[in-house]
Amino acid sequence: MTLTLLMLFLAPPIIAVAYALLEHGGVLDQLFGRKAAQEGLLRLKSTAGYPVSILYDDAADQPMFNALERRISKRVPIEATKGSLRKPAKPTCITIVGKAIPIKGVPEQWPQELRFSYFPNHSILYGFGATRAKGGGQAIRVCTLGEIEKWLAEEKEARKHWVGAVALGLISIAFIVVRSGVTSQLCGQG
Repeated sequence: MTLTLLMLFLAPPIIAVAYALLEHGGVLDQLFGRKAAQEGLLRLKSTAGYPVSILYDDAADQPMFNALERRISKRVPIEATKGSLRKPAKPTCITIVGKAIPIKGVPEQWPQELRFSYFPNHSILYGFGATRAKGGGQAIRVCTLGEIEKWLAEEKEARKHWVGAVALGLISIAFIVVRSGVTSQLCGQG
């Protein structure tokens, strides 16, 4: 029974170190789709322009598009805005709207994406019926760059909370089971 108790005492720090390594290595972000959402956000924030700053629902952008679309649609009541569309549909692209802001003091010979920036309050649009090949379609505003950044940060914090709570709960249950086993053995011997 001593080995079991030793394992239980060592479990919390081992789980904490394992979680930290997985988090630091980006394995958890990859597993939960947050990495693809972050890559999509970087594409939207790019001031390089078309086609970089548009994510399409096609094979080339599918992981980033799905990760962002899932996170946006979970938090934004799209049904209310779909009334303005001719026919409700799933979005076919996600893009940013508004003029990029020039960064003062940056040499003109630098690439466009290094000379301009978007602010967190720039709007993100869902496009409906737009494709990479022919463009077109209708668009509705769904959120801002800052909101997506906030949601991704909150998602990571919530994951830390739940992983910690579940790990602590499982370890607590294991302690109770082992303790009741030790107690019953001691009572049986006495």
